[in-house]
Amino acid sequence: MSLMLCVAGLCLAAVVGQAAPKNYAPSQWTVVGPYPNEALALATAEGVTRAGFDQAFLDEESRAPKIDPSMSKSVAVEPGAMVDFAAVYTSDTGNKVAYALGTFESDRDQTLQALFGSDDAAKVFVNGQLVHRIWTPGRGAEPESDRFAVPAVKGTNKVLVKVDNASGGWGFYLSLFDAEGLKAREWKRLARDLGDREIVQQGGPGYLLTGTAFPGLVWRDAPLIDPLVSSDPFVVRWFDADANEVKSPEKPGAYAAYVEAKTADGKTIRRYLPFCKVAPETIDPIWVMRMTGQGLNLAARKPAVFPASDAEWNASRDAVAQFSSSAFSQNLLDTPQGAVLLAYLQDPNKPKKLRPMDLSIYSMEYLLKVRRKVQGLGPVAFRTPSKAARPAPTLRAGSL
Repeated sequence: MSLMLCVAGLCLAAVVGQAAPKNYAPSQWTVVGPYPNEALALATAEGVTRAGFDQAFLDEESRAPKIDPSMSKSVAVEPGAMVDFAAVYTSDTGNKVAYALGTFESDRDQTLQALFGSDDAAKVFVNGQLVHRIWTPGRGAEPESDRFAVPAVKGTNKVLVKVDNASGGWGFYLSLFDAEGLKAREWKRLARDLGDREIVQQGGPGYLLTGTAFPGLVWRDAPLIDPLVSSDPFVVRWFDADANEVKSPEKPGAYAAYVEAKTADGKTIRRYLPFCKVAPETIDPIWVMRMTGQGLNLAARKPAVFPASDAEWNASRDAVAQFSSSAFSQNLLDTPQGAVLLAYLQDPNKPKKLRPMDLSIYSMEYLLKVRRKVQGLGPVAFRTPSKAARPAPTLRAGSL
């Protein structure tokens, strides 16, 4: 289980998924080189402009190419992490090529999916067979620039990666997944995307409660993610400002919804969302501000971020105020931040002066309290801080 705290979005989300998928890529590599890679006088028919790319310095199509020990170094990385030739060969890396030789085990004959990226051009051989060739005059290494199939045999498989370099960065990424591993990896990516997807109330202002009953909740822009999520209804529990579970919003103030949603393949996404119950006399002026753009008075002095002269600011101030009023009221009506601000302003125990981080702290403390209630953990008891040791000496000029 992973927990995501969205301070900017003032929400908590938890995603329950699978363990990390198995990456078959080698973690131990033998790096061999560097070899010369001079510019060609004329490009080849395929556009290759450096001689070393198509020159075989090793027996590239052998399962066991002969290696000169004086030109080889061992490199250990996490599977899928970058093999950085520029870190191995710290100088004179321009116009060079190098190889990396590694092995991986497979429990059966199967076809794996490779995710690959290189800086610059590259070739990949598996068990002596060329499985990928990418010529480019230059590119940065990204973990998933290329995808290709890799035939693996039961037992030990040998991988030989050749990367050329014009200048600058030099290296490659390689990950290898079977069908289930790739599916699990895509699931994790999907889970991250769904973690950012908003859940809002159905048929009402985003996170403001105006009726006597709690609303239904739906994914925002649901048609865009219908293939990814289950058609089962959400499981929703509601909590008041004191983190007590309640059946209806009886009084103004902060509320939170704990939501469980299902993905299409049965995984669970958990979300903790802030809401606020407001009276009609509170929400009506917000709607008026949104429709008319009236309500915010901007400072007479030009803000430093406004890229114009004082005269241009004075001429534009009313239009900027109107636009800002509409944007501000829309945020109050449609975003978790707006619900938190209105709940905070209605809280009789709030500090008299609102400081910049108060709203984030207020929201996170409240949602964490709700989360502990959902998990049956009870309140957190904080101890009074005590001195662990005598104070450190004060450093002054000339004391060292």
